Amino acid sequence: MAFFFLCMLCSGLLSGCGRREGNAFQAYGPFSALTVLAADTESEKKPTLADFETASIGILTGSSYDPLVKERFPGAEQVYYSTTTDMILSTEQGKIDGFICDSPYYAAALWEGANLDAVEEPVDQTPVAFAFSKSDADSRLAAQMNEFILASEENGLLEDLEEKWLNEEEPPIEEHPDYENLSGGNGTITVAVDVESKPLVYLKDNRFTGYEIEFLVLFAKEYGYQLDLRNVSFNSILPGIQADKYDMGAAGFTITEERKESVTFSESYLTVDALMVIRGSRGEASGGAAAAEDSEEAGFFAGLAESFEKTFLRENRWKMIVEGIGVTLLISICSMIGGSALGFGLYMLSRARNHIIRSAALGAARIYSRIMAGTPTVVVLMILYYVIFGRIENISGVPVSIVGFSLTFGSFVYSHLSVCVGSVDKGQTEAAYALGYPRNKAFFPLFAMAAVYFLLTWILSILLNRIKLYFDPRRRSQKQILKGVTTK
Repeated sequence: MAFFFLCMLCSGLLSGCGRREGNAFQAYGPFSALTVLAADTESEKKPTLADFETASIGILTGSSYDPLVKERFPGAEQVYYSTTTDMILSTEQGKIDGFICDSPYYAAALWEGANLDAVEEPVDQTPVAFAFSKSDADSRLAAQMNEFILASEENGLLEDLEEKWLNEEEPPIEEHPDYENLSGGNGTITVAVDVESKPLVYLKDNRFTGYEIEFLVLFAKEYGYQLDLRNVSFNSILPGIQADKYDMGAAGFTITEERKESVTFSESYLTVDALMVIRGSRGEASGGAAAAEDSEEAGFFAGLAESFEKTFLRENRWKMIVEGIGVTLLISICSMIGGSALGFGLYMLSRARNHIIRSAALGAARIYSRIMAGTPTVVVLMILYYVIFGRIENISGVPVSIVGFSLTFGSFVYSHLSVCVGSVDKGQTEAAYALGYPRNKAFFPLFAMAAVYFLLTWILSILLNRIKLYFDPRRRSQKQILKGVTTK
């Protein structure tokens, strides 16, 4: 069966997108470097890893496959992605020739009906483990986990979980783990997980589930822990563990020497194949170009409907979107208020009468503005979360985000005030002094005039829109339309 699908893959990718030279078929399109030797049109060889020497290969950012691809495919183009989902979509659409992923993720993609196949030869075999901080407090937790993994290997638990979660079909919902009813008598474990690590970790009906989640639940029951699961992007989990933000991480981590320098790994609970995943042959037209053209429009709308269902309806994902919108609005409003206060206050200090205060404020403002202008906001947020607030346990990302965006917004407010007020002609300032206005109360007339101009432009825009609608022939009433000339 695997041979049949791989042959179909070759046929679908090569048909109609190349030219024959003797007994060789030179392919164009996604596999531009793929040359298939064949005796006739019906015998085509299966893709091998050698066909990807100059291909475009997707890599998950922060994964251990980055150095592996550079070593095994030095001539290939490396394309980086933040999530496995993005790599799957790019492969299905032909934007990349393939991507490297663990065999569990490939199985999960088939759960969702992804149009994918895999090269039969594995790129590598890697052990997978949990990650822990190197601090003394977490060494006991890591030792307990190692003890539980070894016992689970002996009693067959690991084999049962592998058969359950790494199969071609997703387990029924009633067999998914329950992590909310744990005793927690011996404390709470804060676990950083990545829900893009399906089937090891993912969301089902807004609940964490998967191979690693069930294993963690069984471990917590055995040792009397409560689980505090935090959804974190893959490339941020290890830095968070290093900063002691989390007690451990679970996202299908492969063990590498480089990672061992920053975190402690448990015993391996699973060995997986690293596969070269390529676009599948399902949906290829069997009736020629005419059949493909007839179904193109229907396929487009069907794809839109499927994408809408996956994004909003499946597993009630619209609830996550609504929750995300609420968090975004909260961060935006609080950052706007905090940044405005910060920028305005700093500017007022830079105009203080006291020379020492004014000089100190000007120096601090210049350094602050240059740092914020030259530093990406993402870097600012990471420094705040992992360094400045790194030692604060159980701190949410929301207040850190508010502080970070307030700093960024405050820098813009200070810069705008400096430019705008500095652009006021010196004669106007002297006229204000002549009228008896103190130094800092030149500001009120400026704000008053800004309010007046805003009201005037707002009222005028409303009037102009009404006039525009009045003269719009598509909106005029029957009485306003010229009917003709009335004669006696």
